[in-house]
Amino acid sequence: MFAKYFIFENPKGIDYDIFRKRCLQHNRETSTAVAIASLILFIVLHSIWYYFELSRDIPQGKYFSFNLRVLSILSIIVIGYNYSVKTKKIVENEFVTQFFIILLSIAILSMSSINSFVISLNPKNNLTPILIGAIATSALFRFSVRESIVVYILGLLVFSSLFLIWSESQLKFALNFSVVFNIYLLAFIINRTILSNAYRHFQQLRIIESINFTLKNTIKQKDDVLEIVAHDLRGPIANISELAFLIEDSGNNKSEIDNLLPLIKQSCVNADEVINDLLSIARIKNIDTPIETVCINDVLNSIYSNIKSANPNRTIQYHDYHKKLYSKLYTDKFKRIVLNLLSNSLKFTPEDKDIRILFYEQNNKNIIEIQDQGIGIDKENVDQLFKKFSKASKLGIKGEESVGLGLFIVKELSRLMNGEIEYLENPIGGSIFRLSFPNNFY
Repeated sequence: MFAKYFIFENPKGIDYDIFRKRCLQHNRETSTAVAIASLILFIVLHSIWYYFELSRDIPQGKYFSFNLRVLSILSIIVIGYNYSVKTKKIVENEFVTQFFIILLSIAILSMSSINSFVISLNPKNNLTPILIGAIATSALFRFSVRESIVVYILGLLVFSSLFLIWSESQLKFALNFSVVFNIYLLAFIINRTILSNAYRHFQQLRIIESINFTLKNTIKQKDDVLEIVAHDLRGPIANISELAFLIEDSGNNKSEIDNLLPLIKQSCVNADEVINDLLSIARIKNIDTPIETVCINDVLNSIYSNIKSANPNRTIQYHDYHKKLYSKLYTDKFKRIVLNLLSNSLKFTPEDKDIRILFYEQNNKNIIEIQDQGIGIDKENVDQLFKKFSKASKLGIKGEESVGLGLFIVKELSRLMNGEIEYLENPIGGSIFRLSFPNNFY
C-alpha cells in the first residue's frame, strides 16, 4: 500500500489540495531557515579565508567558493520571496515556491558533490558529504514524486560533470556513480517516508479539526436550543400561567372565561410549534423508511385536499400537471416540506389574497412553486432566509410569532433528497418558493 500510494502516486482519501498547501508552507518555512544558515556559512568561511589569508588559487577552492556564492545569492532570493509572501500578503504561487526549493536543493547537492572532490584530488572514500547533502534535502523538504526525481537526476548530472573536470578512470567513475545513485535512491525513499508520516499526521489533524468543528456546532446548537427554551417556549407557557390566574380570579364569569380560553389554546399551539421544530431538527437525518420513487402528482393532490378542507375560506389554487412525474423521495419528509411552505403562505398572506401551487417539469427536474401575495421578505434579509434561527422571520398577519426554524428545516430536508429550494420575489407582491427535485423516469 505504501509503495503504491507514496512512491509512485499521491496520497489517497484526503483533500490533496489542502495537503499540498500544508507541504508548501512547510517547504517555504524550511527554505527560509536553510537560506539563513547558508548566508551565515558564507560569511563565516569567507571571513576565515580573508583573516588567515588562505590561498584559494587551487581549482577545488575556486569551484567551492563559486558554488558557495551561487548558494548565497539563491538564499537571498528565497528569503526575499518568502518574506514577501508572509508580510506583504503576496499571493503564494506553488510553481514559483517549488522552483526555488528545487534550485536550493540542487545547490546543496552540488556543494556536497564538490566537497567530495575538494577533500582530496579524487572522490574515493570521500562520498560522505554527498550522503549528508542527499539526506538533508530529503529530510528538510517535501517533494512530489516528479520533483524528487528531477532533484536527484540533476544531482547525478552535477556529480557526473565533476568527473569531466577532475579526470578519473572509467572504473572509478562507474564505482562512484553507482554509490551516489544508491545514496540518492535512499534519499528518495527517505523523502517519501517522511511525506507518508506527514500525510498520517495531516489525516489525524483533519480528524481532530472535524471533531472540534462538530463539537463547536453541537455547543452552538445547545446554546440555541437553550435560548429558544428560555425565550420562545417560556413565553407561551407564561401566557398560559397568567391566563389560568385570570380565570381563577374571574369568579367563574363565563363570558370572561370564553374570551380567555382561545388565548390559552393559541399559546398551547405556539408552544407545540416550537417543540415540533426542535424535534424536526433533531430528526432530520433520522430516516426510518427507505427512499422510494414517488408520484409527486398524487402527493400534491393529497396535500391540496387536506389544506383546502382545513382552510375553506382561503383562496388556494392548484392545477395538476398533465402527466405523472416521479422523483426519489421520503414521502413524509416531502409532505413536511410542502406543508411548511403552505403554512407560511397562509400565515403571511391576507385572507383576500390568493395562494397558488404550481407544478411542472423543466430541465429533467420536477418543480413545485408555492406562490403567495403576502407581506414578502425584506431584501436585506434574503441571505439569512434559510439559516437556522433566521432573523428574517416576521410576525404573521394575525401576530403569529416564528422561531425562525421552518425554512431551515425545509432546506435541510430538501437537500436530504437531492433537492433544492430557492426564494423569488413575486412580481405582483409576496413570495415565491421554488422546490426542485431530480426527475426519476418511472
